[in-house]
Amino acid sequence: MSTTETVTKNARKSAKKSQGKVSNQGQQAPLEPAAVPAPSSAPPAAEPEVPVLQLQGKEVVLPPSPTLKAQTLTFEDVPLEEEYSKVAIIGCGFSGIAASIAMQDHFKEEDYTVVEGHHEVGGTWYANTYPGCASDIPAPWYSLSTDLNPNWSKFHPPQAEMGEYLKRVVDQRDIRRHVRFNSRVVKVQWDDDREVWKSTVINRETGRKYVLVSNIVFMGQGILVYPKHYEAPGIRDKFKGRYIHSAEWDSSIDLKDKNVIVIGNGCSAVQLVPSIAPEVKNVTQLVRSEQWLIPPPGKEVFASYKKLWSKSNFLMKVFRFLIFLGSESRAPMFNARNPLSYFVEKFFTWKARRHMQNNVPKEYQDIVIPKFRLGCKRMIVDNYYSKALHRENVNLSQDEIDYVTEHHVHTKAGKTYPADVIVACTGYDLDIGLNATPVYGRRGACVQERWKVEGATAYDTVLVDNCPNFFFLVGPNAGTGHSSVIFAIENEIMYIKKILDPVMKGKAHTVEVKSSAYQKWRESVQDALKTTVFGTPYGGCVSWYAKNNVNYTTYPWSQVYFWWRTKFPNWKDLKYTPVESKKSV
Repeated sequence: MSTTETVTKNARKSAKKSQGKVSNQGQQAPLEPAAVPAPSSAPPAAEPEVPVLQLQGKEVVLPPSPTLKAQTLTFEDVPLEEEYSKVAIIGCGFSGIAASIAMQDHFKEEDYTVVEGHHEVGGTWYANTYPGCASDIPAPWYSLSTDLNPNWSKFHPPQAEMGEYLKRVVDQRDIRRHVRFNSRVVKVQWDDDREVWKSTVINRETGRKYVLVSNIVFMGQGILVYPKHYEAPGIRDKFKGRYIHSAEWDSSIDLKDKNVIVIGNGCSAVQLVPSIAPEVKNVTQLVRSEQWLIPPPGKEVFASYKKLWSKSNFLMKVFRFLIFLGSESRAPMFNARNPLSYFVEKFFTWKARRHMQNNVPKEYQDIVIPKFRLGCKRMIVDNYYSKALHRENVNLSQDEIDYVTEHHVHTKAGKTYPADVIVACTGYDLDIGLNATPVYGRRGACVQERWKVEGATAYDTVLVDNCPNFFFLVGPNAGTGHSSVIFAIENEIMYIKKILDPVMKGKAHTVEVKSSAYQKWRESVQDALKTTVFGTPYGGCVSWYAKNNVNYTTYPWSQVYFWWRTKFPNWKDLKYTPVESKKSV
């Protein structure tokens, strides 16, 4: 008898009480809440612990996110109430929405629950609201192929428009009724006895704590979530103005006629500076390293999209494919082993350098134009930034902050800058993002503890051995340095649909990757990445792509190869458990 069929009258009553917004389609909660088995002792960490989510006895420490403060919540002595859903989807950004669409369209499954930490859907497109925040990938390509939009206002639409697009998809597809908002999954654990996943969920508004029991889990919350703050003496305790990270933007901040210090010159800073420059008194940007700025697509390209390509779904798909070909044409330059690498790199580097030399003020070109290879750091689309550098109230400096006083920033070069607002555009803490939700597989083995020793990886960016029916979305090494991450997400979803089909159709109980295949994948990925430009000695820069010579962010091969591997799974690398072998709840 299946897990969903093995219930008692008491369990049915408990399930009815806890259904809330989510339609469980008649599925019932398992018998009595089973105690969560204690995680097995993990091998010693290879490096110091990072300040991530911690389970401290009866307490759980939730780190802050862009829209929620840090919290310490206490568990009661009584077992947590259980709710059941066949599928648990963690996160409701692009990944979670794509997984929800797959549940409805492909599997015809309505018994799924989406757990979202924010007040609204959208993920990063809900959380990031700093001035100028926008997509840096063309919107016709940075959108779901299942839900094309003919009405984009720009090639690189602003954050609000991206957020509205995702809300519209959720509402048109009636996904919202499956979503539990303001809720954090603080731990996911495989129950060896019952052979189900148990996700511990906390509602951050009400404090309610419960266990969501499911057969299948999609982890789609992403790792670019927790801001990496800038630290300097006095910046937190002596500075009388306002310090803020761009990922935690507060719309109540008044920048009019203020002296603003912007730290960093990555994607966020390049979007922020030209957006605030017209209203501030002065903006001083402290550049930490050079960045490659690439020219945006011409206005005539977007005009042709609006006039011609957006007239039908078929034409929009053709246009998406043309953008894909354009972005994929850069792929060879990222890998030294590719015979086309030299020629492709020379062409695109020449194109980027010429753009910067023609548009960046001459006094800043030595600060801005890189000496490392194109792609070693994330390439930045220059929509408005180089123009903003010509403004009299915009100043650029490679100086580093020494200390901060009440109203000034003092640099190591001995300069002093007046400051009313300091904005840190210093990226995200990937360690916290990677470890924020501990996952315990078979026999209580913690995935994150293992990753600290071996380095984070997931077979085909999706699977970890000893984690049956568990799927990472935009998992380790799923990022792309040249294309749309939405394409990567949809490749992962395509792959999951294929390998999960036997389970959803009742022909198998679980699917997972073999340990030998997982290890072989890990080794092949890291070996391939050594000859790419992504934050490596070959690339010639230090980048958030890699840490301690280990890269768990970017895919080492082309997106065509990614598509091929997910289109045609290597079935020999997978193992299924038959339905007859599963245990009773």
